[in-house]
Parts: sequence; C-alpha cells; structure tokens
Amino acid sequence: MNLPASGWAGRTLLAILMLALLPAGCRKVVKTKVRVETAPAHREALESTLPDLVQRINRSYAAVESLVAKVRLELEGHSPDAGYHERYRKAPSQLIAKRPDAIRINVLNPLTRTTVVAMASRQARFQIWAPTKNKFVTGSTHLERDYNNPLYNVRPEHVLPAILIEPLPTGPAARVLMIEEKDARSKYYVIHELDRRNLRLKRRLWIERSKLELVRQDYYDPDGKVAGSIRYTEPAALGQEVVNTGVVLERPRERYTLRLQLDPKSLKIGRELEDRHFQLPVPPGAETITLQ
Repeated sequence: MNLPASGWAGRTLLAILMLALLPAGCRKVVKTKVRVETAPAHREALESTLPDLVQRINRSYAAVESLVAKVRLELEGHSPDAGYHERYRKAPSQLIAKRPDAIRINVLNPLTRTTVVAMASRQARFQIWAPTKNKFVTGSTHLERDYNNPLYNVRPEHVLPAILIEPLPTGPAARVLMIEEKDARSKYYVIHELDRRNLRLKRRLWIERSKLELVRQDYYDPDGKVAGSIRYTEPAALGQEVVNTGVVLERPRERYTLRLQLDPKSLKIGRELEDRHFQLPVPPGAETITLQ
C-alpha cells in the first residue's frame, strides 16, 4: 500500500528530527523507563463524604469535654527578621483543660519539680506566674501585644484549641466545604470552615485518608493570614473519643513554636473540673502586672 504524500512527508520529517536529537554514533533510539513507587498511604486511601467526616470529627475528637495529662513541653522562639532562633529545653509539665474556655499549664523544673512558670486562662482572662522573676501577669485574652522576645508572646489560650478540638458546625446554617489534596506521603481530605457572618475562612482541617485521622488544623485571622498551625501525631483512643498525644503548635505572628508530648498513661478525659482549678492565686510579695 502506498502512503499518501502528506503522511509520507510527515513521517520523514519526524525521522529526521529524531535522528538530529541523537548523539553522534548512535544508531537507535534509547528509551529510559523509571519505575516510581507509589506511597503505601496513597494506595490505602479511603473514600468518605463531607457529612461523614464532620460526624467523625465531632463524635471522636471534639467529644472530649475535659482533659488532664502529664506533658513534655518544648518551646522555640524564632525571628527571621532579627536573625535568631532560640530553643528552650524540654520540661515536664502538667496540663488541665475544660470546655469552653479554661486551661492551665504548670511547667516544672526537671530536677526540683518546682514550678518554673504557671499559665492559666478562663473567661477571656489569662494569668501567668513566673516565680524566678517574682512576677504575676494578667490581662485580657483579646489583648494583642507583640513583644520582641517570643517567649513573652506565649498565651495559654493559644494552646486550648490545639488540645480540645472545636466541633464543626452542622445544620442548614453551617458553612463547610471539602477539597482533596495530596503530597508525596499521603492523600488528604481538607475541610474548610467559613465564618457564618462574612464567609471568611476561619479554619482548615486535614484528614489523612489511609486511616481517616485528623493530622493538622490551621486557624486564620480576619485578614486571611494563618494565626495558628497545629500538627498532630500519635492518636490515643479512649473509648469513642480520640486524643492526639503529639501536638506541634506554630504561631507565626507571635514567632514561637510549642511542642507538647502528652503521656498516654496519665491521660484522663471527662473529669469534673471546677473553675477554681483554673485560677492562679497571686503569691504574697509578687510584682503584679496588669496588661491593658
């Protein structure tokens, strides 16, 4: 069979181009085939729907009403503009938290087991007691102060939503949507929670699909910037409820990163915690500072 002129000319041109691309002395086309290994979590990705994932978050992670645990805490302060990075060594700590707005953290000296710093927050007020400096600081949780030292920007109310997961809204007025994302290791369902009043992005939650576990949360400020980014590992199931015992909280604006490792053996949920547990008494002779 004779090829049409146009087909013959096209094939001739293609052959000339291929020959031109070959190194001198080569007489045949060499094709390289590289096998790319698919990540196990990609192959094991599960299917789910937005209503099912909202229910899973609310019934497991957001069902924890109160929490008591021993914690290993590590703080990093960083300021790229100032060109420094500070890391404070891990310290044993005690943490209690209760919905909707109460948390207390006692950071202990590893050797003496005495309090290095105590922080508490309840009903839109925070308290910080630093025995080594003999200072007792209190103020509103809505207060925004940017200190040069990131250590002074740490607030107990920043930790609360990282420890006690907020439930996702449900019902006709709920403004939530879902997209899919993936990286080299895993595939994710990403839930977007929007503010009901102005529809701005309030929060995003990453659900790793091979186990349908919550692995990350990001909170956003009114300007659309990340206010807090929280990554989770090592989930512990306590009946139907789930608590992530590995927590890394990043606060970009305040320039600090807080790592918390909860001791699973000490973890207790659902305990009755009274308001007095979240009230730090002012020590006699302490310098009291009220931030306005």
